[in-house]
Amino acid sequence: MGVSALYEWLWNINRSTFQKKKNATSIYENIRVCMNLVDSMPRRLQAVIKAKGQPTKY
Repeated sequence: MGVSALYEWLWNINRSTFQKKKNATSIYENIRVCMNLVDSMPRRLQAVIKAKGQPTKY
């Protein structure tokens, strides 16, 4: 997934949040959620590999 695809995906998920809340706290929260998703990707990918493509807890 490229950066532009990731941005579009996150924008679609948080569209209502971005439109309704434009204060620094809500923007920080959105950034924190995005960073947590990015940080968790190695664990998520490892779980998929371990499960051989079957469903995982994620």
